[in-house]
Amino acid sequence: MITQLTHFVAKDPAAAARLFEVFEGLAATVPTEPGNISYAIFGVDGRAGEFRIAESWASLEDADRHGRRVIEDGLGEIVLPLLTHELLTENLTPIAPATQSEGITVKDSK
Repeated sequence: MITQLTHFVAKDPAAAARLFEVFEGLAATVPTEPGNISYAIFGVDGRAGEFRIAESWASLEDADRHGRRVIEDGLGEIVLPLLTHELLTENLTPIAPATQSEGITVKDSK
């Protein structure tokens, strides 16, 4: 399994509204793609126009297939001009079992 987190910062309120429209369309189709485990869109608290998409795939190949589909559908040409920066996607690696609801506790070394 691979989880990816993609960062988006819209240039202005109109760009943010257009990004949200694109995200809504993706939210309707991505869950039906082969290997998709989850797909979620988040706004960043206190920062209007900032979004994150978290998506999990059964394999890197599935994630890559999705990325190619997004490009082939022309979404990159729509989204990139709306952003203040290059698109940033990070591959996340779990460091604790997914079933562990408490997460990880880090003790203060003082």
